[in-house]
Amino acid sequence: MNASWAAPAELNIYAAAESGAAIAALLADLEPGDELRIDLAQVGEIDAAGMQLLLATALAARRDGHRIRFGGVPEIVREPFDRFGLGSCLDADETAVEDA
Repeated sequence: MNASWAAPAELNIYAAAESGAAIAALLADLEPGDELRIDLAQVGEIDAAGMQLLLATALAARRDGHRIRFGGVPEIVREPFDRFGLGSCLDADETAVEDA
C-alpha cells in the first residue's frame, strides 16, 4: 500500500499540528517498504515549523522502513532547505534522507 498527502498552502506553525496528525495517521497505516508521497506543489509559505514537520516525517518514514517522495517542490520550500544544507532531504530517494 502507498499513501499520499497534499500539503496545505501555508505549511507553518499554525498548520503543523493538524498536518502532523494527518501524516502520522498515514504512516501508521503503512507497511515496511510502502511509500508515502507528499505533494508540496501548493505550498506558498513555509516556516521553521513546516520545515521541521517535513524533516521529522522523512526521518520517521526512513526509521520505519518506508520510502518517501516529495513531489512538486516549489522554490519557496527548496530555498530554505538548501540554505541549511538540507536540500537532499527533498530528493526522491531514501538515501538522501539517510545522508542528511
